[in-house]
Amino acid sequence: MSRRCSLLLALALFSPLFAFAADGCPEVAPSMQNSASGARTLTVELYPFVPNFGGFKDEVTRRFAQAHPDIRLVIVDLSDNYYGSFSDAYVGCAQANVYELDSVFLHDFAINKKIQPLPPAAMLPDDGFLKNAVAGAVVGGVRYGSPHWVCGNFLFFAKSDQKMQGLKTIQDLKKAIGAHPASGGGLAVDLMGKSTLGEFYLNAAVDRYPDWNDVAAHVGAFDKGLESDLVAIRDICEQKTCRDSNQHQTAFFAEQFGAKRARALIGYSESLNGALKLATDKGKCPTAAACLVDSDIDVEELPLDSQAPKVMSWVDSFVVDKKCTDQCLADAAEFIRFMDDDDLYMSILLPQDGVPAYLLPAKASLYSRQDLLNRAHLYPKLRSIIEGSEVPSDLGLNEELRNIGRRIDSDLSKP
Repeated sequence: MSRRCSLLLALALFSPLFAFAADGCPEVAPSMQNSASGARTLTVELYPFVPNFGGFKDEVTRRFAQAHPDIRLVIVDLSDNYYGSFSDAYVGCAQANVYELDSVFLHDFAINKKIQPLPPAAMLPDDGFLKNAVAGAVVGGVRYGSPHWVCGNFLFFAKSDQKMQGLKTIQDLKKAIGAHPASGGGLAVDLMGKSTLGEFYLNAAVDRYPDWNDVAAHVGAFDKGLESDLVAIRDICEQKTCRDSNQHQTAFFAEQFGAKRARALIGYSESLNGALKLATDKGKCPTAAACLVDSDIDVEELPLDSQAPKVMSWVDSFVVDKKCTDQCLADAAEFIRFMDDDDLYMSILLPQDGVPAYLLPAKASLYSRQDLLNRAHLYPKLRSIIEGSEVPSDLGLNEELRNIGRRIDSDLSKP
């Protein structure tokens, strides 16, 4: 038995606040609604995988305390295991009043009645958000979420590299990179981790198959043809660095691209933050010409199959726990409205270090703010690529993708 499992067992046996639910999650009794100071407590889980999450968490806490001194905000940090199963750091096991939920989980939370339809007091009109953001907050025609971020994989490259423009298929990408790229000529891409590889597999399936029923059938039954798309990406990555477990979920790949040590970068838009930070570090970038700056970079849809690409995205939305009622529900709605504030959004999109975070806000009006575009010129093009994208969600989808990713991880380790 692992040390963590032993600890959970001890807590279950000796603490009245700890037990195991039917779904296998550790179950912790919710804290009292009123804190010792007399302020009401609102517990919120924020999506952790954003640049400088610690700073953003502190900023949210500070601003909310100023605006609502009668509410004590407690932020749950799930950065250790948000997507993993059956631990107290897994979002499916978390205990909160408000969750910032990746759309891969939305069907699970809604159909299993862990959350409630979004209260009208927390809703911005649909036309205030990107179209895919609204789609990723709805289950069965019912709006459960208030969208906050959207994300998906893109292909980034130097604007001067005309051969990387307008690629439509994975064959086009392989031809542009070349069969055996020399040092500095390959792709910078992270091909490690169950969730990462499962997502790329799904992305390839969305490219290949015309509707969700077809895609879902090839998630339920493993498709070696889709795996071959990921093998093709592995074979043209920069000096095979994409399979380095020490670099998984680090800024390494973005920095390779930013330092011109890779031809192109595959990743979420926020990976550009790591690339652009490099140019501000004289130790890593001694001359202006050595590293890419924002105006040097272009972006296209990522082709992951032989069919023309159909963009896939995820949506992170604020949803409300089913047990949050009455005053808790009113406080939850107040928090969600607070998070829609433009100034708060901008505090993370353009942090104090001046390097754009390049996160994609769900709120549509931010894409035309000149103060944002002056620092991050790709926002309009990123919006044009992602707004019409597919937003997959289904019961058990996260676990299915992690199982697929586990198999692909093993296969990609073979020559």
